[in-house]
Amino acid sequence: MLAGTHRILCGTLCLIACCLCYLIWWSITYNPMRSFPAAPKCILFAFTFASGVGGIALLLTGIRELPVVQGKISNIAIAAIGIGAYFVLLLISNRLLHRQVTTELLLIVGWTVLELCILNNLYRAGYPSLTVTLVYGIITLAAAVIGMLCYLAYYNLEERLAFFTGMVPLILFAVVMALQLPMIHNC
Repeated sequence: MLAGTHRILCGTLCLIACCLCYLIWWSITYNPMRSFPAAPKCILFAFTFASGVGGIALLLTGIRELPVVQGKISNIAIAAIGIGAYFVLLLISNRLLHRQVTTELLLIVGWTVLELCILNNLYRAGYPSLTVTLVYGIITLAAAVIGMLCYLAYYNLEERLAFFTGMVPLILFAVVMALQLPMIHNC
């Protein structure tokens, strides 16, 4: 396993841990059925932040370390599309659908762009086949769409249903990344 691939594997594990910490934090911070003291919330948020930032740093380092063997799509193009998609989704959700803007929109789009860049660079380095890359790409985009639907529905739902709907993207993103672990490990 190349150093870049190893960092991508470790970064993915960190982001899975981030999703799990965020899920637990969400469960105790926004639980309409029970109240929790502030200390566990702060500790979980610190773990969420640290694992997220650490995971992103490992992933970006790993992406840069992979050799480019094939492919024509650049990460700059993927990032540019992601930035454009963020602003379009921001306008649609806020102006047309009157949804309060929260950090989750940025997290959904950012996660999607990062995952697509990882897949792109693994493919460009010659590891998974085009078919495998496309399958994982479609799964990633499907998870992002479901995450956006949950994001858009959140404020229109009854409190308890909104609480559980807010968990769906975290669970889904963690599962998508966990499904990618064997593919990354085999690269």
